[in-house]
Amino acid sequence: MSYTESMKDFGSAERKINYAQRKADDALAFIGRFAEATWDQIEASVDAGVYDSAVRRELHADIEVFRNLRWNTLDVERNRRLREFRRDLRRSLLQSLQTIDHLSAVGAHRVVRVGAGGAGWRPWFGQRLVANFERAGFGTITGPPQKGKTNIGLYMGEQFAAKDPQRNVVLSNIRVFNPPSWYHPVNTLAELFRAIVGIGPRNREGGGFNPGWDPGLADLGIRWLWVFDEGGVTWKKKKATSNTSSILETVAKHLGKNSGNILFIEQTQEGIPTILQGFARNRYRAVAPRIVHIHQGDREDPRTEWWDETTYSFPKTSLQYDKDDRAPFQIDLDIDEMNASLATARNQVAGIRTFLDRKDHVDDARTRLGPVPKYVDVENVRAAREANIPWEAIELTTGISSRTLRKRLQDDDALKEEEKETKLLAARKPMES
Repeated sequence: MSYTESMKDFGSAERKINYAQRKADDALAFIGRFAEATWDQIEASVDAGVYDSAVRRELHADIEVFRNLRWNTLDVERNRRLREFRRDLRRSLLQSLQTIDHLSAVGAHRVVRVGAGGAGWRPWFGQRLVANFERAGFGTITGPPQKGKTNIGLYMGEQFAAKDPQRNVVLSNIRVFNPPSWYHPVNTLAELFRAIVGIGPRNREGGGFNPGWDPGLADLGIRWLWVFDEGGVTWKKKKATSNTSSILETVAKHLGKNSGNILFIEQTQEGIPTILQGFARNRYRAVAPRIVHIHQGDREDPRTEWWDETTYSFPKTSLQYDKDDRAPFQIDLDIDEMNASLATARNQVAGIRTFLDRKDHVDDARTRLGPVPKYVDVENVRAAREANIPWEAIELTTGISSRTLRKRLQDDDALKEEEKETKLLAARKPMES
């Protein structure tokens, strides 16, 4: 099979274009640093990037001549023959890409932008933007207020969902009017985890008890992107008021292992949790409305989509969202307790479910018992037990050990029996007289 025929099966049209475009950028970057290259590096580039064998032989012959003459690439600007060789090498590298097929020719067609140093938006950029968000993909969006950060996040969410409409969904705390089916609003940490691991019997809308769980995204094999707006506000606030200073850093570890991707929106880089700064290989900076600097992927990792460029005319999202919304997000889970549950669980999903189920019991207990009083109403404790709320949840709510509570219930039962007997005796005395 020829190289041209094999490239026809390489993938989608966007992938072919992006592949050729990236290779063309690499070729131009190499030519731009020709004076720094050794003849061995140039020879390797000819072998790897020039597909026409006749042209390849001619270039190798020139390299051999230059080596014998002991010419140095540093002299390229003063040596006419070296300049001609550099020009021939540039043309050969680009022509190899442009002759594969029509789509690759489109991607390899490059016009260097003078002055601004960026590119206008092209239709296939949308999928390229989310190419690195498959599983455990992390990204950050930064920039001053009113520069379009939320628009970038929602547009990327649209592109992520469009990549695989049957398997990709978006979770976010951004208030969207009339959201599409793939957009799921989450405003608390508990809602986020329940969307991932499923809904327990005490949280299912419509009531009704079912001992099982409704399946979550992790059970259904669905990939998701969490677009977390104003994340730094939540993180800093929690960090200042809790001993768990790395709460969102711990959450990031859990989410990334369940087919999840995180896109964190914050004004400054300092507002982003340390671990997300380390994980994120995709960084987007809102320079001005519709002007975005994109730095994504790893140039050394061929599995990632490398892109380092300032783009102009960034598209507007088709989603209608509340621009004045503060994007609230409540941290309503104890991460330390969740970690303890995960330590003894057979897998992460099961551990998170156990933790959420325990939290639901505690919430039920608090609903029935009210705020923790100095004196606990025994009847409320009895009602909680009749509702199958575990002793552990009642202990956490009242702050009183289950042993003490059981003793109070026994004493209360004994007192009721005594009162019952007293009433029976009092009722018998008039009859005997």
